[in-house]
Amino acid sequence: MKVSAEETLGILDIDRALSRVGGDLDFLRELVGIFQAACPALLDNTREAVACGDVHAVERTAHLFKAAADSVSATKIYDAALQLERMAQVGRLQRAPEACQSLERELALLSPRLAAFENALWSA
Repeated sequence: MKVSAEETLGILDIDRALSRVGGDLDFLRELVGIFQAACPALLDNTREAVACGDVHAVERTAHLFKAAADSVSATKIYDAALQLERMAQVGRLQRAPEACQSLERELALLSPRLAAFENALWSA
């Protein structure tokens, strides 16, 4: 299955992801798998931190999400996590529930595209 630029526009930067790993498809497949495996726990931890109003935990989980998203060039996930991280850094979590929902929405949009991207990598 080929993944078109239109399918990933604004969600995944495929060229950047490949460039970051020096074109090593095996390594990129591994990163994608790690990202997919980490997301459920990261999301649960982020939700819990937001629900508790724990600025330190929100900052930490958002930072981890941001790093994970950056490793696979998932640009919108990165941006959503950055927004949450910045809220926590200034100690203002009033809008964190909405930001967390935005992160969840972006993950829901990313999942099928990431699966198609991973399938394309396996066929390459």
